[in-house]
Amino acid sequence: MCVRRARIFVFCAIAALFSVLLVAGCFRVRENQAVGSERIRAENAETDSVENAETDSAGNSEADGAMDTTEDSRADGAEVSDSASIETDSLQIERHVAQLSGAMSLEQKVAQMIMPAIRTWGSGRQDVTSLSRFPDLAGVLRRHQYGGVILFSSNIVDTEQTVRLIHDLQANNAQSPDAGTAGVIPYMIAADQEGGSVARLSMGIRGTGSMAIGATGDEAGQIALTTGQIFGEE
Repeated sequence: MCVRRARIFVFCAIAALFSVLLVAGCFRVRENQAVGSERIRAENAETDSVENAETDSAGNSEADGAMDTTEDSRADGAEVSDSASIETDSLQIERHVAQLSGAMSLEQKVAQMIMPAIRTWGSGRQDVTSLSRFPDLAGVLRRHQYGGVILFSSNIVDTEQTVRLIHDLQANNAQSPDAGTAGVIPYMIAADQEGGSVARLSMGIRGTGSMAIGATGDEAGQIALTTGQIFGEE
């Protein structure tokens, strides 16, 4: 009887222990499932974030590419437009020159290739600083419509006087008989202003001599161009 009770007690204890282990196992499984679910959610969220970032990056890249393409297209269009404008201007100039030269005689064409110097005039070799003082010289210049006039230090006193002299020369040129047939072609005004020791302009920058510019080597062309622009602006 005691043995039988003992067996029943052991059996109940084993059953109880088994129930406890079973319940614990169920909780462990549920816990693992919960952890796994959370891990899956986290991985999915991370994947979505990466995909969104890649999508945004791709979208931005495409947008940037589109903007770059648009800007390049606009730049190319502007360059093409500028090039077309330059070509149009060149064609118009060529037509104008052809029209002028077509109306000129051989003598008039030769005159356009001449640029006389008017340093002094008269028996006393007076400096020509004002055209109104030398009506004979004005008459000689009106005989032909020359390509231009070159000025030297004997023609230049100051800025105001030089501007007035150039204005009078241009006005006198417009009265040439050639202007009536070929049209008025303004003078190209030049000055013997090489810079350095050869400086005819008493005002403004003196400039560097041509020998010094030439000694700069490969940069000489750009320096000479810049120097000429400065002289022209002044």
